[in-house]
Amino acid sequence: GLHIYIGIKGITSRELLDRCYEKGVIFTPGDIFSIDDIGKYTLRLGLSRLSIKEIEGGIKIIGQQLRS
Repeated sequence: GLHIYIGIKGITSRELLDRCYEKGVIFTPGDIFSIDDIGKYTLRLGLSRLSIKEIEGGIKIIGQQLRS
């Protein structure tokens, strides 16, 4: 697949995006694709134009920001 949906807890995807953006990582907040509040706690990663190294680095940054 070209995209992966991920559910998160404890922070909205928009808050997480703000944190990740500062570190050079972006993704699409899930609320764009949702008609209810559950989309606030999901995100969509687009992977089609990235190298494996970029994907791994981005996921590490997302994880670090979720833990902080």
